[in-house]
Amino acid sequence: TPPVGGMLRIVRMVPTGVAVKNGEVVMEFDPADQQYALEQARTELAEAEQEIVKMKADREVQLAQDTVDLITARFDVRRAELDAQGNEFVSPIDAQKNLLSLEEARRRLAQLEDDVKSRSVTSKASMQVVEEKRNKAQLAMQRAQQVIDSLVLKASVDGVVSVKENRDASGGMFFYGMVLP
Repeated sequence: TPPVGGMLRIVRMVPTGVAVKNGEVVMEFDPADQQYALEQARTELAEAEQEIVKMKADREVQLAQDTVDLITARFDVRRAELDAQGNEFVSPIDAQKNLLSLEEARRRLAQLEDDVKSRSVTSKASMQVVEEKRNKAQLAMQRAQQVIDSLVLKASVDGVVSVKENRDASGGMFFYGMVLP
């Protein structure tokens, strides 16, 4: 029998005594459960691929925003540095404000750089999770298709079909075999 857990239902079986040629279908099991599993895996694959597309687009938008934010923060630092360089020409209070502004601009830039690095790592990890989800769905599709393919039994040689009851098994099981000419 095919490598499927649970009950299998025969939907087609060549009767005893019929001559068959190599490659002809002699028995076929109902593939409904496996077709359902295949469609479910296809749906999961499509969802994962759409999620990957969305994540890539979101990442591009975030990278663009981060680039603008970093340029702005670097500009703010540079402007604060220039303001602080002219401290000898301003009052002590304004000079102190300039130094505090420079310190704050540098802090904001450092925080933003850390946030960008953190988002990058998180984004890569999230992408790997979704790619693994996609790989799992692809494997599930392949497995379901292999099982569906195995639900059709073909004669491996020319011969005559012989169906006999399997008296050792419970539940009316049958033994299906070929008698060679």
